[in-house]
Amino acid sequence: AGLAVITTVLFSWGVYYGGNEPVTSSRIITEVTSLGGGGGDGSGLDWFNSLVGQVVAPLLAIQLAHESGHALVATRDNLKTTVPWLMPALGLPFMGALTRLRESPKNFTSLFDFAIAGPMLGWAVSMGCFITGLQLGNLATPNVVQSFPALPVGVIQTSTLGGSIMDFFAGGPGFVTSQDPSQALPLHPLAIAGLTGLVMNALELLPVGATDGGRLSLAVFGRKGHAIIGGLTWCFLLFAAFFIERADALIAAWAVYNIAQNDAEIPCRDEVTQLDAGRVVIAFLLWFLALLTFLPMS
Repeated sequence: AGLAVITTVLFSWGVYYGGNEPVTSSRIITEVTSLGGGGGDGSGLDWFNSLVGQVVAPLLAIQLAHESGHALVATRDNLKTTVPWLMPALGLPFMGALTRLRESPKNFTSLFDFAIAGPMLGWAVSMGCFITGLQLGNLATPNVVQSFPALPVGVIQTSTLGGSIMDFFAGGPGFVTSQDPSQALPLHPLAIAGLTGLVMNALELLPVGATDGGRLSLAVFGRKGHAIIGGLTWCFLLFAAFFIERADALIAAWAVYNIAQNDAEIPCRDEVTQLDAGRVVIAFLLWFLALLTFLPMS
């Protein structure tokens, strides 16, 4: 959790003052004491904290919604879980939270409901923040826009879904995403938090190990099928690391999940009874949305 706090601060600082230079902890300490009216006396920390809060608060609300989804199903099915533990990620504030099951679910249906509730709620709140932020940005005056954090167009291009939605609200296809990738685009803090939340929840749906996506894969395909799907996904992530441009989020997911969530999920008490067709369809729809979210625009 300590590392997740550091990566979250680095991310928040980056969208406000990152520019095209590397954002490091030493740079934050140097700059924050001389910016925001601090006069070099350290009072700029209050200014810095207020900026960070505008991005971090909605990000934490998104993650809280995600974990609340898990908690609701766990309460319904009497599932015992560990306390959620935020995982750090380079390029993102954090890579979701590590929440392990402490006892076996009743069947694949219970496992499926537990796994899907978090990403669905997290994704819904993220989309709400994203769209609200884009609308507020369109209504903001030029003076207010100058105080907004910014993302390079190249970062926006890393999400096909996010970039397409942003183009739609900005004026049409390619209105934003066809610009120079190095161009910094001012965005309302809610829009940045929402887009980031969409990516983080999409990565949680990767069908590997004991992630939410891994639990969905286990429930849909069974243990043997999940082993095959998981292996193929690891190969895809490795391929993305070397051959897909602007795939930083996928590389970060490969690193974090390979370390923290590459173990097998606890067995269900009943792994014979299969899922109903409706849940299977929902799983594939979410995986499709996840692909659109974390795959870069062509």
